[in-house]
This record gives sequence, C-alpha cells and structure tokens, in this order.
Amino acid sequence: MPARRHTRKTKAMTKVRININKQYVFVSMLTVIVLAGMVWVMQLLNDPEAFPLRSVRVEGQFNHLTAEELEKAVAPKVGKSFFNVNVDAIKEVTGELPWVANVSVRRMWPDGLRILVTEQKAFARWNKKSLVNAEGEVFTPDSKTMPEGLPQLTGPEGTQIKVIVRYMQMEELLSPGELHVKKLDLNARHAWITELDNGMTLLLGRKNSQQRLARFIQIYKTVFAGAMNNKKRIDLRYSNGFAVYGKNKVSTVVVPTGQFRG
Repeated sequence: MPARRHTRKTKAMTKVRININKQYVFVSMLTVIVLAGMVWVMQLLNDPEAFPLRSVRVEGQFNHLTAEELEKAVAPKVGKSFFNVNVDAIKEVTGELPWVANVSVRRMWPDGLRILVTEQKAFARWNKKSLVNAEGEVFTPDSKTMPEGLPQLTGPEGTQIKVIVRYMQMEELLSPGELHVKKLDLNARHAWITELDNGMTLLLGRKNSQQRLARFIQIYKTVFAGAMNNKKRIDLRYSNGFAVYGKNKVSTVVVPTGQFRG
C-alpha cells in the first residue's frame, strides 16, 4: 500500500510541472509577440511613407518677423513623419528668435503641424542696443527692425520695471501740458535724468523726483515755454528753485515763491 501511494504522488507532481512549463512557454511567447508588435508599431509611426507630414502652418500677426526667418528656424526640426516631429525642439528654436514672445506647437491629425507665434510688442528702447516690452522683458533684435519713435529708457540691469513705471508716472504728469518723455535715465547712482520732447533735459536726482517734476510743471508755461529757442538743462535738485543751464553755459538760479518745497 505505501508503494502505491508514493507512485500516485509522483504522477501528480509530474502533472503540475508540465502545467507550469506550459504557462511559462505561453507567457514567453506572448511577451515576444508584444515586443515584436511594439517594434513594428514604432517603425510604422516613424515611417514617413505611412504617416507623412504634409503641411506646416505658422500663424500669428507679424510686423517684424518674416516667413523666411521662421522657416529657417523651424525646418531642421520638423522631420517628415507626423509622429516623429520634435515639438519641444521646434518651440525652443522658435522661441530663441528675438521678436518671438510666445510659441505653441500642435500636431493636427492626420498630417499637419500648427505653430502659433506671438510677436513681441516693443514698449521702448532699452540701454544702447535692446528693446523692452511692457512686462520688462528685454530682447535684442536686428537694429534694422527696431521701430522708430520709441522712448529711450536706460538703467542698470534688472531695473527695467522700475524705469518703465517711473516713465508712465512722468507721462501722466506731463501729458496735460502737451509734454512727453523722450529719454529717461536711471544712472548708476540711482538718480533720474529725463529729456523731454521739446529738447529740455531735467535733472531730478534720487529723492522726491516726482514732486520735483510736478513743481516744474506748475511754472513751466510762465517761466520756460516762451523762451525755448535753445536747448536747456534744468537742475531741479534744489529745495525751492531751479538751476538753468543754457547754450552759453552760464547758469542762472530761478527761485519761485515759497510755495514750492522739496
């Protein structure tokens, strides 16, 4: 009896081993099939003849960017297949163009690519060779593409927003008197100097520059407006007056009434 029981157990173990081996073979074959299928799909997706990229559309309102400039930047990164287009690379090279503010790239099924470009809007000239937008972003395009008539702003690196805000404040004060800021400089000592569109240069100093400008505006028409045949430099850094420098380099101190302080 014991011998028979031992024989039955051996047969049962053999059956289990056979079943396990069959499962292993099945899983291995399935894995090979899946991997082969993935390789085939990847080859198919990258095959330009299977999924060719037929159209690339670049959209946006352009005043300074050119089609040739955009095409030259994008062409090497596009590729020929719909699925192997390197979207990130296209965004990167397009975004490096000076006049590009933002760019988005999307595949358009089944065979297109859409590149939407937003052009920079120059607020002013910045320092010697650059432009700055209203958000304080500095960019340096070809000087031939820079718009005419922009105000010239100057300041140390990182002070763009500060200078833009001060420019807008000055414009608000000056515009009722039909004056405008042509140049605004924040120098290394953080003192303000501005040139108006009538040729006058105002030295405003570091402190109370807005109050000094307001004081100048109050007496501008009565003191200066009728005698503007020469360019003048007006030093406003006095508590109750002005130093006026004319073409003959002789300075004169103009002292208003006591109501002007600061």
